[in-house]
Amino acid sequence: MMFTSSDASSLVRELWWWEHAEYVFGSLVAAACAGEYIASFNKRPWVVTHKDRIEKTSTLVLVAALVLELICVSRANSKSDEVIGKLRDTAEAADTLAQAAVQKSNTALTQSQTAITNAGAAESASDKAQQKADDASGRASKLSGKLAEDEKAEVALKRLLWMIDTKASPRSLNDKFVKALKDKPKGTADIWVFPNDKEAYLFSTSIQNALKGAGWSVPEIVLIPEAEDPRIPKSAPPDVRWGMSLVGDILIFSREQPIAGTNTAAGALFDAFCSGMHGVVTGCEFGVRPQLPPDHFVIMVGQRISRIGSLDDKLNSNPKTNANTPH
Repeated sequence: MMFTSSDASSLVRELWWWEHAEYVFGSLVAAACAGEYIASFNKRPWVVTHKDRIEKTSTLVLVAALVLELICVSRANSKSDEVIGKLRDTAEAADTLAQAAVQKSNTALTQSQTAITNAGAAESASDKAQQKADDASGRASKLSGKLAEDEKAEVALKRLLWMIDTKASPRSLNDKFVKALKDKPKGTADIWVFPNDKEAYLFSTSIQNALKGAGWSVPEIVLIPEAEDPRIPKSAPPDVRWGMSLVGDILIFSREQPIAGTNTAAGALFDAFCSGMHGVVTGCEFGVRPQLPPDHFVIMVGQRISRIGSLDDKLNSNPKTNANTPH
């Protein structure tokens, strides 16, 4: 069964609700973390008096919000998989129809040429042959128009697949990340995360868990602090104020410039990030801060850079050459 535009609208609408539910529960997670922070560090009398209550309430809200957020993530991914599967089936059906249309067009053109050749044999049969040729030309024109419509539909389907893939595939780590750290010197890594960004926070926790699993010392994740250089305007995003480029995803500070393939903590971290990430377009940037202790690093996780980029330019080119465009 063909995947209609009304089906696509319905599924996209469901995706929209599940995604915004993620944002709501993500906000509750942030609020619960703020409650934990107030209970632990605010020394006002009323806070000290109700410290246990604030901590317990914040913990319950945090656990509930995380559970509900994970449910929303699972549902959103499930809907995305359903849309992608239906779109893929529709694209295959459209491609089959296009190939059949081309074959029929070639057959019609061949019949037209045969009819024109036979028309010269006898004047009595010329009118009949001409009529057949006209009929064949009409069918060929209709088939050509159908082929053009199918090609436009194929471009539209590719556009939607790119958009869904971009929203449904957050940044993650693969097995190469852990292998790059195995049996290598260990270090300490502070993780700074872009504020109010659920995807960046989840990716930061993945990095934290992977480094801890490899024997590294990793404190709790914190938000990106204010930049030290007062010349940088405060209107700039926090990761940009620390030197991250506008097209970067991750910025890593170390005592000295790391060298790939060396048996050092810096070299191992460099190899891990260069080979072990998925969904990161521009890779990561490395900055040198001599004031850091030896084997001590700061990993700054910024906002995710969209992989669509110049999507219109890619999809508006020859559809035959972009049929296997990687996601």
